[in-house]
Amino acid sequence: MARPVQAAQFSNRLFTRFYVVLVATLIIISSGIEYVLNRMDEADALDQTIQSHQPIFSLVGQLLADQEANVWDQSVMALQPQFQQPLLLVSLADFAADQSTLTTLQSGQVLALFDASDNLTLYRRLGDSDRVLGLPANLPEVIDQRSWVLPVFYALLALVLFVLIRPFARQLIQLKQAALDLGSGDFTARVEVPASTTLAPIADAFNAMTLKIKRLMQTQRDLVNAVSHELRTPLARMKFSFEELSMNPDAEQVKQSVAAMRDDVKELEQLIDEMLRYAEVNQIKAFAMKAVGIQGLLEDLVASHHQPGIDLQLHMADDIDEDHELMCHELSVIRALSNVLRNALSFAQQQCVVSAHLASGALVIEINDDGPGLGEVNTERLFEPFFRVSQAQRKSGYGLGLSIAHTITQKHQGHLQVATGQLPGACFRFTLPLA
Repeated sequence: MARPVQAAQFSNRLFTRFYVVLVATLIIISSGIEYVLNRMDEADALDQTIQSHQPIFSLVGQLLADQEANVWDQSVMALQPQFQQPLLLVSLADFAADQSTLTTLQSGQVLALFDASDNLTLYRRLGDSDRVLGLPANLPEVIDQRSWVLPVFYALLALVLFVLIRPFARQLIQLKQAALDLGSGDFTARVEVPASTTLAPIADAFNAMTLKIKRLMQTQRDLVNAVSHELRTPLARMKFSFEELSMNPDAEQVKQSVAAMRDDVKELEQLIDEMLRYAEVNQIKAFAMKAVGIQGLLEDLVASHHQPGIDLQLHMADDIDEDHELMCHELSVIRALSNVLRNALSFAQQQCVVSAHLASGALVIEINDDGPGLGEVNTERLFEPFFRVSQAQRKSGYGLGLSIAHTITQKHQGHLQVATGQLPGACFRFTLPLA
């Protein structure tokens, strides 16, 4: 029980860290956006304030323009009650310390300055004189009025994120636990999530991977068991032959025992060759393709498999001519077709037919025999390594031919399946894309 508890604690810590980091990131981003917007609002408010004070600057400037400069201080003091705000008259030289500030005033523009207490004062030069008029001003209170919105926004955002992320975190925990179960050897581990969730494709891929691993492990076990069985039979016969040699040392008996052992060694060599072919085909990721003439391919296939007592026929549809080609790895396709054809000949009584036609941009090849057929056999197991339907009618083989053919066909983006043929025996159908 310690492991699930630790996993749950780790998952909760992971969710908490992820949630906190996500919320903190969003708050930082939102704060940055808020700062930029506030600066923009302040700039707009400052522009509005400057525009609202322009008439005062103009009016005071006009009143002072008709007077001598030496009486401006008294005139400004007298004008203050009329404008109901302080009026400041300062020298242009007071701004000489800052060249940019001085340049702004000399150009006749309004200069906005904040003191240490964030009090705003607007300054503008009076005509071409060396005097500057100052007007204390206040920015509109627009920012403080909405200060309550941001905390509410952040609280709602955190709540929405929690509601959205919590199911996602639970699904991640489920996926993690399924991966741990799979790693411990539990091939029944599955991830069950709603099809509408974001993790649904990942869960489907995980489940498909688990199923494939389970099949591979089962195939490996079956392969080991089958190999053990196939090797045990000829070895047992060889052991029996050795015992006969020790008990009957006459020349004729020795000759017969040696011949039997040679047959057993040959059988072992054939089995090993088939196993090597099976391993080779499964290790190849992709074949090097080239164009191969369909007519020549099938004619050579049938010509090389004629057997005494079996009427082997080739039927090609009229839609296949000399110009039709198949993009494939020629040797591999020949091996796949030969494996199925040899399998059909091993069960055939008198007749075996290879037929071919084109359908929907693909070459369809059917191999049909008049043997006993498949009966109640599970057709899905036919393509498993070392699976054999019956030993009674078979003349040769170890149960690897169909599996090799099936793998080669799949790696050509095609299909090999059981079909219904005109003859009463088994019928296998190859479907190979032309390009």
